[in-house]
Amino acid sequence: MSILNPIRCANSTMVTAGSSGIILLDTGNYPSFSDYLNQTYIWSASNWHNTSPSLVDPNGPLPGRTNHVMAYDGTNVMLYGGQTSSSQGGILFDTWIFNTGSKTWSQVGGVGHSLASPYGRQGAKAAYLSGTGALMFGGAVADGEMMVETWIWTGSAWNQIAVPNGVGPSARIGHCMAGSTSGTVLLFGGSGTNHQDNHTWTYTTAGGWVQQFPTTVPSVRSGACMCYDQGNSQWVMFGGSNEYHYLCELWVYSAGNWTKVNVPNGTGPAGNVGAQMAYDVGGSQIIMFGGISGHANYPSNATWALSGTGTNLIWTCLGGN
Repeated sequence: MSILNPIRCANSTMVTAGSSGIILLDTGNYPSFSDYLNQTYIWSASNWHNTSPSLVDPNGPLPGRTNHVMAYDGTNVMLYGGQTSSSQGGILFDTWIFNTGSKTWSQVGGVGHSLASPYGRQGAKAAYLSGTGALMFGGAVADGEMMVETWIWTGSAWNQIAVPNGVGPSARIGHCMAGSTSGTVLLFGGSGTNHQDNHTWTYTTAGGWVQQFPTTVPSVRSGACMCYDQGNSQWVMFGGSNEYHYLCELWVYSAGNWTKVNVPNGTGPAGNVGAQMAYDVGGSQIIMFGGISGHANYPSNATWALSGTGTNLIWTCLGGN
């Protein structure tokens, strides 16, 4: 079966919207690297469905953007901030809601709205925090300064969480985050000032940030993608880059430890930066889309499915390249 592949893009956002099983893709920047989109796609019945009439949807989050955050909050999907072209203002601080029932966007924060919002940033990450809403960490402001702030979106308001110095992750961009159905958010990697990171952190509402010290740890990387694999009760991470290479490694985090999954050459995606992952509830599989492929150093429009049990995982290319 052929599928409708979204346009080539990188640094977009994609989430699983709870039991409704919607995987929502709001596209970021596409081949020219300076054109910013706001197309919305939904994954359903083994195909992508485009809800946007054009590359820049007047009914979607405007302006088009890249390096924004998006997360399920227990009811709807929240989108915040990111970066657009400098001629349009650069760093954004607006908050949008995608109603998972009506499948429509509405702006709730930013210019002309009374909702108090975090300071504008790009490159932050957000994840579902079960029972609370969504957790956001990190990012960078317009002058490049990296943020160490932790914020929670409750579904209707932003609340900053006070974290004592040295207790949580350091300021960074390029990290990956994903939340479990039981209320734990996992954070890995990213780039700080003049260094890359391979620390593993967890966050819970009750315990806050806690650094984990697994026996086996992936190497340093930025721009990897990660999601929570509901069928196997584990986190799955793919790709990213270090100082020298795009990585095509697949890792699983479960029971407090990382395990590298052996993928035979040629049977999975090439090394990739800026792709997105989400769990497909209806298909009991992980869907990965886009990113900058190491094959061509160019944005991809490939859709991959990852299925299996535990660390016995198999990639299948569903379309695109």
